[in-house]
Amino acid sequence: MFVDVTAPIGVLLPRQADSVLAGIRADVKSAVPVDSHLFAIVWISGNNIATGVTAFQKDPHVDHVDLITETEGEAIYQVTWGPELPVLVECLQDANGVIISAILIDDSWSLSLRFPNRHAASQFYENYDASDTPLSIRRIRSRELSHQDLGSDRRVTPKQHHVLTLALKSGYFEIPRRATLNDLASELDVSGQAVSECLRRGIANSLVDSGAEYRDYKVDSPYQT
Repeated sequence: MFVDVTAPIGVLLPRQADSVLAGIRADVKSAVPVDSHLFAIVWISGNNIATGVTAFQKDPHVDHVDLITETEGEAIYQVTWGPELPVLVECLQDANGVIISAILIDDSWSLSLRFPNRHAASQFYENYDASDTPLSIRRIRSRELSHQDLGSDRRVTPKQHHVLTLALKSGYFEIPRRATLNDLASELDVSGQAVSECLRRGIANSLVDSGAEYRDYKVDSPYQT
């Protein structure tokens, strides 16, 4: 089941950050839990991207903030939380829930959470006890998202999800990279070209899955340095 909630900035960033984030929008995409860490692709846009990046860097729960690519007014970063995770993320993991999308606009998050069933969602709310960062439920959807909701022809496939997870865990998106396309290809026993195409499609599909609209945005080729 899917639960859409509104939450204060403090669920994923320091509460004090709201005073400096006016005009900043952050879209968290492809949030992948690996061991005690949470890897995510974060699309930051607005009048002062550096302010948004600094807010993530100052979060005591965040280990790394690494640039993937940028243009004027927009940038994509890899953000790594852990090993100590925010309470929201810990409670989600305990309930086998995941963040489908998280959009920060000024001082509040619009979160879409997915749970395997109603019991898991109830477990999450029973365990989540943070009076200073309360959640406000906007919508509950007990059914699976329809093809129209997701754009079925662009939904992240299991193979793409697997490659994205491996790339995040191996440090492919970090700067400097801890893994190359050839490293990933060797691990998966496929060609580097196949890995490159799967990564690009997986990132694009994850943005569409979570509601992002296509923009006039050019992502640099992974072969460029």
